[in-house]
Amino acid sequence: PELFEALVIREARLLDMREYAAWVALFTADCHYWVPVSPAMTSPLEGPSHFNDDRQLMLARTHRLANPRAFAAEPPARTVHVVSGVEVLAQS
Repeated sequence: PELFEALVIREARLLDMREYAAWVALFTADCHYWVPVSPAMTSPLEGPSHFNDDRQLMLARTHRLANPRAFAAEPPARTVHVVSGVEVLAQS
């Protein structure tokens, strides 16, 4: 559980620091990054998701974020991730 919490904290820090290449490097080449819009969702096929990316889409998304002039975001959006209540329900 502690390793998972450390990973989530590191992920948030890298995103907040806009270290997108280092963030993508946390994931394997065959990763699937899925963030459902509802905790009740069990599959990305159930409806829209915040993110439903493979590594190629992650690279494309972070490239756009790293180059804010590539899209209309002036000034670039700022984020601050707050990590709390990390709970590991199962381990394998």
